[in-house]
Parts: sequence; C-alpha cells; structure tokens
Amino acid sequence: AEHVFQMYKYPDADQRLMNLLNPRDVAAYGQRRMRIENKHLKMLAKLLEQGYALPQKRDGTPYVKKDISSPALRLSVQEWDHDKLVVMTTACREKFSQNEELKQQLLVTGDAWLVEHTPNDKQWADGATGEGMNFLGKTLMYLREELRSGETAVLDRAFMKEPMSSFLKY
Repeated sequence: AEHVFQMYKYPDADQRLMNLLNPRDVAAYGQRRMRIENKHLKMLAKLLEQGYALPQKRDGTPYVKKDISSPALRLSVQEWDHDKLVVMTTACREKFSQNEELKQQLLVTGDAWLVEHTPNDKQWADGATGEGMNFLGKTLMYLREELRSGETAVLDRAFMKEPMSSFLKY
C-alpha cells in the first residue's frame, strides 16, 4: 500500500519513473529519501528516449543528473494536504479487502484505539507524546467500522486533524 500511496501524490512525470522502480524504491522516492543511483539515471534516460518529460522541481525546471542526486529532492505536490487522507484510506481499503488474514486481524481489535506510536512522525503517528494526529491509526479504525457495517464510512476531517492527546492520556 505504501508504494501506491506515494505514487498518487505526484504528477505524471514522477509516476512514470515510479512505475519503473521496485516498491521499496517507490516508497523511498515518495518520502524524498531515495538515493539516486546509476540504475535510476538509466531509467530516467529511458523515459527521455521515449519522449517523456523528467520529474520537475518546484520551480518547474526538470531535474538533471547533479540535481537528482541531491538529498534535498523536493517535488511539487498539488493539493496533497487535502488528498492524502483519501489516498491512504483507499490504499488501506484495497489492502484489507484483498487479504482475509489482515482483515480478520483488524476486526479482532474490537473497539480499541489503534495508534501508530513513534517519535518519528507527528502526522501519520502520534509523535510518541500525543502531539501527533495518528492519521494511520484513525484511518484503520474507520476501515474497521466499514468492514463491520458493510457501508463506506465518511472521513470526519475534524476528528482526523485532532491530536491524539485530545482523545487519550499520555
């Protein structure tokens, strides 16, 4: 699900490159932590040969070899803050609907709060202190309810954007 999630938030030029990568590299590229190696440069060259544009920087200029190897890779992401919850929900819905074992593991959590507990992420996790939004845990709780009821749940954005310390004692 991570590689599908990462691919959705980028423009076509980036998605073409990501389609050539293995899922681990897609996730790393999407999180802006992939080191561009010669094999990736060959992929970019192949895309150019096929007449496709290279991924672009925020200023609209394409990456060149020295830019691509930069650890400060920044790609434009339009409306991502709005779309990311829908994309993750869709990716997780597909993941759990296609794997009966995972579906059952989610259902046996009952009514428990699901929390991604890590200090490394205050958006998808709780930030380890409750300051984080825990988007992943909340998304899984919505999906758990969908699986129980058989009806698509509507994401409550106000609930999703509340820090976990609003709900649980840390």
